Amino acid sequence: MRIILVEGDAWSRAALRECLQREGFDVEAIGSPLEFYRAMATSSRDIAVVDADLADGAGLDILSWLRGMGNIGIIALSTGNEARNRIVCFERGADLHFTKPVDGEELVHGLRNLLRRLAHNGIERAASVTPPSDWFFDTTHWRLQAPNGPSVKLSAVEAKFVRRLLVQTGVVVSRAELRTELSYGDDAVGDKNLDAVIRRLRRKIESATGSPAPIQTVHGQGYLFSAPLRLERRRALER
Repeated sequence: MRIILVEGDAWSRAALRECLQREGFDVEAIGSPLEFYRAMATSSRDIAVVDADLADGAGLDILSWLRGMGNIGIIALSTGNEARNRIVCFERGADLHFTKPVDGEELVHGLRNLLRRLAHNGIERAASVTPPSDWFFDTTHWRLQAPNGPSVKLSAVEAKFVRRLLVQTGVVVSRAELRTELSYGDDAVGDKNLDAVIRRLRRKIESATGSPAPIQTVHGQGYLFSAPLRLERRRALER
């Protein structure tokens, strides 16, 4: 069972990783939103344990993004024991919440209970079975296909935007680079045009595929394609 741990505090991250590994969990422990989206762009996980207190609301953004994935257990960690802290995490999609500093033994029991619940709901999968998780981009026909099958036809500008993100999957592309790629000016008008493209593209993908658009904002840095993707032709894309 694969777990990804996102914890901003290095000491807490190391302690929790050691505790979970000692209990037999396969854990990848990372410290920033960028590392998280890069990791998720390469392979899927069964449960995510997320520090909801990451700067600039990034932890809460991760919770919302994960809930859109629909096939992963989510545990939120946050400081303070006020009800509002827990409620916000649950509103963003957390299955469980623990108050920091987290007791390792308590977290282990929470993980095991959540795994049993996921298995009961049919979400846990046999280790030998890998569900379709890759997106596909047909660069010839400008079609982007979700892992669950539906695809969306992109405009020329949208296709150019996606191609730029896919030069190296999981790598952040700055707004300046994207403006240049789309031949937009380095000014307020160029920024407005870029925002409009991203907004329309996200809506189009989510409407056509029923899946969250894997166009992820990395605050202060730019955007990345936050899902595994293959550039290859498939018959379904050409329909």
